[in-house]
This record gives sequence, C-alpha cells and structure tokens, in this order.
Amino acid sequence: GHEVLGRDALRVAHRQRRVFHWSPDRPPHVDLRKPLPQPRRNLLRLQQITTALNSELDLKRLLDLILDAAIEIAGAERGFLLLMETGGSLGIATARNLAREDLQKPEFRFSRSIAQRCLSSGEAIRVDDALSDARFDASESVKDLKLRSVFCVPFRAKGRVTGALYLDHPYRKEAFRAAVQRML
Repeated sequence: GHEVLGRDALRVAHRQRRVFHWSPDRPPHVDLRKPLPQPRRNLLRLQQITTALNSELDLKRLLDLILDAAIEIAGAERGFLLLMETGGSLGIATARNLAREDLQKPEFRFSRSIAQRCLSSGEAIRVDDALSDARFDASESVKDLKLRSVFCVPFRAKGRVTGALYLDHPYRKEAFRAAVQRML
C-alpha cells in the first residue's frame, strides 16, 4: 500500500526533476522581479491555503487567508464566508475586500437572495450581470447594491451544505470566468 505510493511519488518527482532540470542543490531560477502569470499565482495561492489549513491555529486568520485568496483568484471586489446558523439564518464568518481589509458594518451588505438560492440548491451560482438577470428581478439587495457580477459557491460538511463563499464585483459585468468557478 504505502510503499507503492511512496515509490510512485519518488518516480514522478525524479521525472519532474529531469524535465525541469531541478535538483535540491540547484533550485530552478525564478526572477522574482517579473510578475508571475495568473495561473501560476493562483496555484501558489492554493498552495498557501493548503499549508495554512495544516498549520494555522488562529481560525480568524485562517478564514481571512482563505477569503483573501478567493478574492484574488476570482478578481472580486468583496467576499464573504457565510455560515448556516441554527434556525436557518445566515451568519457572516468573515467579510473582506480586495485590499485584504475587514469590511465594516455598513459594507456588510450582500445579496441574501443569491446566497439563499445557492444554499438551498446546493449548487454554485455565477451571475454575469445581476441587474439584468431575470432570476433576481425582485431582489431588493441586487438593486440597492447595484451588483454586477456575483459568484456564490456552497461548501459542505458531512454531505450537507453548511455555508457558502460569496464574491461580488459591483462595477464589472462578467467578472468571474468559468475557469475561476472550477478552481474555487
């Protein structure tokens, strides 16, 4: 079991070293002055989250890191980690903006109708222009917040929906691409 997996992992690592000409004595040259391409930055952010999940003991810092990474990867202006509370109400675990700052109370407004639809269906919702989307015509929050792009994805624990990642961009239509949706 584990021996076979270990041998396979070593074989893959050996092959990758050969392909990328990497060795522990001579790591690959990376020019940190040049910006990394977006896909590579996204993978680095996911690696940081994985590392933090295994090492961060402060829950608030961990949630902020996860939300900051999701905002960065998606190109959102704001993000919320929403949790289902007892009685079915929505609670905000953390709310952040693109500048990696906590949102203050007046900025805590988001489209509850989009979030509730995501949570009740258990499916991700991507809205390219919320102001003109017929599904949300009656939503006061969409109109009040003048939302354009919204992306909301549920998360599960033990098979049931327990919360959602909610991202929005009030100024840009079609801000969230399908590739970002798959990654998140």
